[in-house]
Amino acid sequence: MKKRILFTIIVILGLSIGWNIQAQSSLKKANKLFESMAYEKAIPKYMSAYKKDSTNNELVIKLADCYRLTKNNAEAEKWYGKAIKNGKAKSINYLYYAQALMSNGKYAEARKWLEEYKVAEPTDTRTERLIKAIDNINGYAEDSQNFKVEMVNINSQFTDFGAVEFKDGIIFVSARDRNQAISRTHSWTGEKFLALYKASGKGVTFSTPQLFEKSIQTILNDGPLCVAKSGDEMYITTNNIEEGKTRRSNNGIVKLKVYKYKFIENEWAFADTIPPNNDQYNVAHASLSEDGSKLFFSSDMPGGFGGMDIYVMDKKANSWDTPVNLGPQINTAGNEIFPFIKSDGTLYFSSNGHEGLGGLDIYSTQNKNGAWSDVKNLMAPMNSKEDDFSLVFNKDGQSGYMSSNRSSSIYTKTT
Repeated sequence: MKKRILFTIIVILGLSIGWNIQAQSSLKKANKLFESMAYEKAIPKYMSAYKKDSTNNELVIKLADCYRLTKNNAEAEKWYGKAIKNGKAKSINYLYYAQALMSNGKYAEARKWLEEYKVAEPTDTRTERLIKAIDNINGYAEDSQNFKVEMVNINSQFTDFGAVEFKDGIIFVSARDRNQAISRTHSWTGEKFLALYKASGKGVTFSTPQLFEKSIQTILNDGPLCVAKSGDEMYITTNNIEEGKTRRSNNGIVKLKVYKYKFIENEWAFADTIPPNNDQYNVAHASLSEDGSKLFFSSDMPGGFGGMDIYVMDKKANSWDTPVNLGPQINTAGNEIFPFIKSDGTLYFSSNGHEGLGGLDIYSTQNKNGAWSDVKNLMAPMNSKEDDFSLVFNKDGQSGYMSSNRSSSIYTKTT
């Protein structure tokens, strides 16, 4: 009997050791994917490791991070909640949990965790702004009556965003299938790489989208873009590829850069890079002023306030002057992205660090006597508890396009 008991114990221990080895193997693979920003691919690996070892809080937090970074707010809330319940969460996880709760419309519970984060990180200015937003949530959620938002007819089941007026229609960004011989998938999102498409039409009704200018698009992400008033110049955000080869940062990441293209001899061609472009950080989402004298963009270059900040460069002869950070009035410890400078000088941008309904909201500000005014949340229906971003006005200044995760992406906006 004793031998039988001993044999049983050995078998159980052997199974336990085997499961632990398998869990560690899955976790190692998952972490490698996470470090390379392959968040969508990392999720099943972390889930596999979790099923074998549910006590490992590191992988619980990494799962939550993956869901946050792939915009799955329901799962992000679930896994940050588990990490916090386990009592081993980092202070930043309180903020991420609160933001997920806000995006899921659970404002009272989100406020509780923002208060916890405030105690842990009293210098983070996002906390007070988000608490203030929750306390005034009914005001933000009430229809401002300033905007009418309608869905455009060309949205797909994939990511579609960043529409800009162009000639007889629009150019926009999409992750729909390009019908390439070799189909490439972005490991961050699990979708195809972004490409630029053109569709003829106006308002909310457009023809079937066609791939825009294949010759200037890469095998990785292309877009969004801005077009100069003249119509013969554009600035495109794309992954860091030069002479057909990807260039990586010191930590192995292919960053974003902005490139200038000109319409020459009846075709679009590469014209120039812009000075802030760098292999070590992102430069993205360019917006050119109507007179072409200023270029706004978003970047996580060193010296900012955290995350992505908005910068501006002045035209200097045939080049650009040193980029200037727009400062703490606009930039926060969160992300400020998708700037758009309107013809009247109003700057629109998206942020998850200012007062809002949840996720990214769209804001406006004006430069008065060299200083930017207090940012204004555009409220509902422009903003929602989901991500709202990439507002671009048409030439008439009264209509345009914005994008949102509330449903399909591209919307038209009228005042």
